[in-house]
Amino acid sequence: LDDVPYAIKRARLLYCENAEMCETFAVERALKAEYNTKPKGEIQLNSVYDDRMWHKMQHGLDKEWATWGKYDAISVIPPRAAAHVDPKLVLDARAVWTDKNKDGADFEPKCRIVGKGFQEVYDQTLRRDSPTASPQMANMLITLVTMLKMRLLVADVTGAFLQGERIERELYFRLPQNLGRCQLAGVAPGSLLKLNKSIYGTNDAARAWYLALRKVLIGTGWQSLSFEPASLIFRGKKGGILGMIVLHVDDFLMGISRCSEGARLIETLKKHIDFGTIEYTDEGVPRKFCGREILQDPKEIEPRVITVREMAR
Repeated sequence: LDDVPYAIKRARLLYCENAEMCETFAVERALKAEYNTKPKGEIQLNSVYDDRMWHKMQHGLDKEWATWGKYDAISVIPPRAAAHVDPKLVLDARAVWTDKNKDGADFEPKCRIVGKGFQEVYDQTLRRDSPTASPQMANMLITLVTMLKMRLLVADVTGAFLQGERIERELYFRLPQNLGRCQLAGVAPGSLLKLNKSIYGTNDAARAWYLALRKVLIGTGWQSLSFEPASLIFRGKKGGILGMIVLHVDDFLMGISRCSEGARLIETLKKHIDFGTIEYTDEGVPRKFCGREILQDPKEIEPRVITVREMAR
């Protein structure tokens, strides 16, 4: 979700002594990198050659723009007001287009608008860390699910970074310049997008999402593990474990009790989190989580073996 290679970020932290130097250094390095690297699978505008394809590109952009509005992620600043905004608070943005049908099926472009966070004036007090669970913790969850005879499922979240904590600093995006024949509905040229959330491309986007998600989970009774902050358990009234969660950004690996209380756990989570998909691993189809395919034997088969296969990278 970030255009800046890790090496540039690390160099910025190691060698920049003040905000001005850091800003200049990061921008120069990142601009050079932009010419030498292209995101994998990104649709290049010169490959979109007819009206039908452009119509689908517009549909993808409209869908993304509607999602931003749904979660109140930005406020549109009209051109006249935008002219008075401090340029140091404004970041460039670009539209990243990918084809959801990677297997050569019908063209189905997905659009994501991403800010160039490396252009933001460096603030050493801004926290960027965002815990994710370790592979060992995922293995432990799968083992416990088998031992406790739970159901194992995977889930992901729609527009996760748009559902993060509200941003506390003032920051703006310029309108993307690589929209081709597409347009943002109702947005005049020269407008700015004022961020209400730390969204795609900003330095603390992942942390803002983690904090918002953690607040929801803790508020609904889940307990974070002290040795794995991105792993949580839910205990019943008698102290038994009814649910377990391992988090990797917006991907969930969950073990849920087969009793009625376990079913209610899922329904409670659905009320607070906008899931894109929730898929059970015991329905005969391998489910994907962090580069693994996971398949659980159906409940009528004992001892309900779980098969995990590493996918080729």
